Amino acid sequence: MLTMRLPGLFLTLLAALLMLPPVPVRAEDVSGRPRRGRADALHAAVVRGDRALVRQLLQAGADPNAQDARANTPLMLATDAPMVELLVAGGANARAEDAQGLTLVGRIAATASREEPPVELLRAVVRAGADVDRANRAGETPLEVAARRGHIELVRELLSLGARAPSAPERTAVRVALPVSSGAGVQLAEEWGWQGRGLVFRRLHVRLLTSAAEAVSVPLEPGSPLEEALMDGELVLAVDGPDGQPVPAEVAQQTESVMQVSDEGPHVELTGWKTGRSAWKVAPALAPGRWQLIGLEALPAPFPAFTPGELEAAFESGAPLSAEDRPRWLAVLRRSPESARPIIHRMHIRLRLASGAVKTLELQLPSGC
Repeated sequence: MLTMRLPGLFLTLLAALLMLPPVPVRAEDVSGRPRRGRADALHAAVVRGDRALVRQLLQAGADPNAQDARANTPLMLATDAPMVELLVAGGANARAEDAQGLTLVGRIAATASREEPPVELLRAVVRAGADVDRANRAGETPLEVAARRGHIELVRELLSLGARAPSAPERTAVRVALPVSSGAGVQLAEEWGWQGRGLVFRRLHVRLLTSAAEAVSVPLEPGSPLEEALMDGELVLAVDGPDGQPVPAEVAQQTESVMQVSDEGPHVELTGWKTGRSAWKVAPALAPGRWQLIGLEALPAPFPAFTPGELEAAFESGAPLSAEDRPRWLAVLRRSPESARPIIHRMHIRLRLASGAVKTLELQLPSGC
């Protein structure tokens, strides 16, 4: 009978143990350096972001430089500037390295999100004495890691905090991916380079993944460096193949124009009406796989012939205006006919490859009222 009751007795004891209250943390539990591989209460409090508990543990004698299994000190787990300042005030070493040989700055550069770079955290650890230039085991500095990962804001912040500019600028160019439709067969990126200790926009970088003929739409953000460089005639196009080597091609440009009516600042574009296209113009080559694109100011904006009545009819039927706005814009048009003029709405960039295949990039310029 006893053997039949053992499982029930075991489960009863297990349930009782699980219901016991947690053992309170004592100073002797957290003081002294624990063995490598045993994260302590201080690590856990930092991960939770509990600054009050971190302060209590430090006052009780917790070691601010204790390491867990990956050689992480509590400071390496901090995610905000106040926690960094609290740990450093308690004796944390801001120049420590983890098991991969990464410093605090190196970890930030290797793990930062491009959307929300932890700038304040970076500033706090550098103020605490972290080495902004300490290279990882591959020989890359935090600045080079951030550049390779396309973190422009983080690169700028590292430079402002005293990081050395790279000795091999081309190798550490910053490429920021541009959104393209899935299956487009290309990778597009803005490429930034170095000018002294500053970071400046350099070129539009295109990597061809396939040689199939296709068109790729690229919307440009208003006021973006890419748009400004295209307007000013300072945009360089780089075209590489899947292996990263320059691709032989002929590059030509074509403009597509629509009618715009302006009124001392506000403007409206008739994108659904007539359009005009220029002849293709070959862009000058700079080097293998590199071309200087012709700026919009130097390219024509042709448009088909039309009558004033046709333009007014387009406003009444097809312009992107509300019923309330339409009469005001018609009055502008009748008062100042010169306010209507064609503008470049899109730029087509044709890449004619040595194989004969043709790829076209369609740069969509910002528009709207």
